[in-house]
Amino acid sequence: MVNINNNGESEVCRIVARLSIGGLYFGRSRGWHWKKSMIFRPRMDFNSMLNNNLIITGSSGSGKSNACKLIVENLSRNGSRFLVFDPHGEYSGIAGRLNAKAYDALESSINLFEVGSSSEYEKSAELAQLFKKAFRLGEVQSSMLFRCIRYTFYICRKKGKEPGMHELIYSIRAFKEQADKSEAAALSSLLTRLSMLGNKDRKNLDFNEVWTGNTVLALSRLHGSEAQVIYIESILRKIYSSMLESGRRSEKFYIIIDEAEKLLDTEILARIAAEGRKYSIGIIAIAQRPKGLCRSIRSNSAVSICFQQREPEELNYLSNLVAGGNEANRFVEVKKAIRNLGKGFAVIQKSGEEPCIARFGLYDEEANIKQLIIERARSAISAEELSALMEANRIKEGELHGALEALEREGVLKKHEVETGRFAGLWYISGSRNSSEHDVIVALISRKLKLLGVRNYLYNRPFGPDVIAYANGFAMAIEYETGLKSAEKSFEMIRKRAMHYRKVVLVVDSRRIEHCSMFSGISSIISYQNFFELEKPGLSNLFFG
Repeated sequence: MVNINNNGESEVCRIVARLSIGGLYFGRSRGWHWKKSMIFRPRMDFNSMLNNNLIITGSSGSGKSNACKLIVENLSRNGSRFLVFDPHGEYSGIAGRLNAKAYDALESSINLFEVGSSSEYEKSAELAQLFKKAFRLGEVQSSMLFRCIRYTFYICRKKGKEPGMHELIYSIRAFKEQADKSEAAALSSLLTRLSMLGNKDRKNLDFNEVWTGNTVLALSRLHGSEAQVIYIESILRKIYSSMLESGRRSEKFYIIIDEAEKLLDTEILARIAAEGRKYSIGIIAIAQRPKGLCRSIRSNSAVSICFQQREPEELNYLSNLVAGGNEANRFVEVKKAIRNLGKGFAVIQKSGEEPCIARFGLYDEEANIKQLIIERARSAISAEELSALMEANRIKEGELHGALEALEREGVLKKHEVETGRFAGLWYISGSRNSSEHDVIVALISRKLKLLGVRNYLYNRPFGPDVIAYANGFAMAIEYETGLKSAEKSFEMIRKRAMHYRKVVLVVDSRRIEHCSMFSGISSIISYQNFFELEKPGLSNLFFG
C-alpha cells in the first residue's frame, strides 16, 4: 500500500511522467513536455524541504482524501503524530488502523473562553472577531457581541466560575431583555447562530491527548460550516499557544484539514503555516478550490498535489502555481495535464524540483477494518464489544460483517460461543494457537483476574501455563482443560506446573468436572462458569485455601 525506504522517506505513489525541456527538433526547440519517467517512486523527505506544509487540491471524487490517507498513514508509521479535522467521517479507517483517538466534535470540545490571550479584554476581542468572521456579522452585531462576551467574563468572575458558551448565551438573553426593538432583533439573530455551540452536555476535550497522540475529530454532526470553522479555529489557537510554550517537538506533528478553504485567510492558520517548521509542526490542507485556501498556506507549502480540476478559474490558478511561468509553453503543458488527469492521478510540485505526474494507489479501507478487528481480538472481543468499536469508528454494519466473514474464511479469526456465566455470548479471537474454545476461555480468565485487581500474564505457550497470576508475592499457574488431551498427558502437564508454581488452578467446563477430578490431588479444580462469578474472597480461597 505505502512504503518507507531506508532513509525514512515517504513513498506513497508511482511517478509516470516528468515535465522536461526538449531539445532541438528541425531547428526549433520542442519546449516543455511530459516525458515518461524511469523513477517510479517520489521521495517526500520533509527533513530536506523548506517547511512541513502540503496542499492537496482537486475536484470532488478525483482522489484527494485517498491520497491524504496514504500520506498520513505513512508519516505516522515513520514516527510522526497527527490531528485530522474530518468533516464527513471519511477518516474512521485511519483512526482504527493507526490506533488513533476518535472524538465526535458535537460531544467533545475545548472551552473557547480558555483559548488565546491572557487578558479578558483581549480574549473578548479575539472571540468577537472569530464569531464575526465565521458568521459574517455586521459591525453592530459584532459590537454587541463584544459587550456580551465582556459581561460574561465579569459575571463569571464574580460568581467564581469558568465562563463558557452556555454562559455567553445566557448573557445575550439578559442583554436582549433590556434592549430596544432593533437591538433585540440583532441579539435574537446572534442567539440563533450561537446556540449550536452551546451544548451544555458537551465534554471538555483532553487537549494533552491531542497534542501528544494521534487524533481524528469528526465534525459531521456539527450543524453548519460556521460551527465547524469555529471549532477548528479554537483547536488551532490552542495548538499555537502550546507550540510557543513547548518549543520544538521531538517528533513531527501534522494538522490535516479537509475542506480547508472554509477557513479563508484566518490569522492563526497563517501563523502556524509560517512558523510551524521551527516547532516540527506541519499542515496538510485539502481543498476543492485552491484559490479559497489561506494565502499563507498557498505560499508556505513545500509540496502541492493537484488532482483533476476543470473549473476554468481554479484550473488557471493551479496551473500558474505549478508551472511558475509560461516560457516555452510550460504553463500550457501543465494546464493540459491537470485538466485531463484520470482518477487517482495528480501533478506533484515539490520545492526545487520539476513537476511530475504520479498515480496514487487505492487506500484499502477493508484492509483497515480487518486490521482493527485483528488487533482488538488478540485477547478476545465479544460481538457486542466489536459492534460498539465499529460504531465508534463509524464503520457500517455491512462492512463489519464482510470483514468478519473474510477473516474467518482466511482462518485469521476464530469464534466461540460461551454458553453460561458472566461472559456468556459470542466471542472472537485472532492469532489463536489452540482451539477457539481454549483460547477464548483463557483470554477471559485473564480478563476476569484483571477485573478483580489481580496482576496476571496471559502466557498460553506449549512450555508454560495458560495464565500466570501473581498474588501475595507468589506466582500461580492457571490452566484451562478442554478434555481433548489424554488423561496421562494432562496429569504430566499439571505435575510439571506444580513443581514450579506455588499453586496450580485447573479451570474446566462444568460438564467436565468429574472427568478432571483425578487431578484434585495436585491442583484446585473449578468450572469456568463458577470462576467467572468469583469475587475476591472466593478467589483468595481458591488460591490459598
